[in-house]
Amino acid sequence: IGSISLLSKFYLKKEELTFQTQNIDSINIFTADGKFRYKDSANSIEARLTGKKIQLSIIEPYLADIFDEFKGIASASLNISGNQKHQTLQGEVNIDSAALKLEVTQCKYKLNKQKIIFSDDAIEFPYLQLTDTLKNTVTLNGKITHDFFNAFRFDNIRLESGKVALLNTSKINNRECYGQIIGKAIVSINGSDDNVVIDISGEPSNYDSSHLYINTSSGGKESSKTD
Repeated sequence: IGSISLLSKFYLKKEELTFQTQNIDSINIFTADGKFRYKDSANSIEARLTGKKIQLSIIEPYLADIFDEFKGIASASLNISGNQKHQTLQGEVNIDSAALKLEVTQCKYKLNKQKIIFSDDAIEFPYLQLTDTLKNTVTLNGKITHDFFNAFRFDNIRLESGKVALLNTSKINNRECYGQIIGKAIVSINGSDDNVVIDISGEPSNYDSSHLYINTSSGGKESSKTD
């Protein structure tokens, strides 16, 4: 996150630790403050972060189960509350520009001037407008629930477009079924991060090349190709 300054105080009578911090370089521009009541199990953690410029790569490690890439610049207003056993993150992240790649499909998308909402144990996508690598437009909505960036679960994540990159995988990603598909589709994603269910309703483009390899042999060699 770059270089930061930190001021902390410990209040023995209140059994409370407070902090204030801000960056001192131009990599990220933010301020944060909060307090920790170490003997108050009901509500022991409170923190606020206000960011004018934040590199999204900061949170990339926490989203590795969903995105292979998540980079860009955003501003944010976020609050963390809870106790030592469970914390929640609430607020908004306003994306100036970003690029991401979905882990399950390996498709890359860009987005500009979009908002992501953090609510109790959920990341909400309120009808985001994305473009794929061929500059086709897709609408994304739905939410991802989580336990403070653990145990991710897709809750009706929905992508819809008249023409968009839907699949861009190779044998390295999935030996049983892989390929490149461009087409008109409504895609819904549900399930946990280790048991993802993807439902695709649509049709391939009549003007773009799409192909899907399906392993139907017991010996593990490719035996079927669908165009």
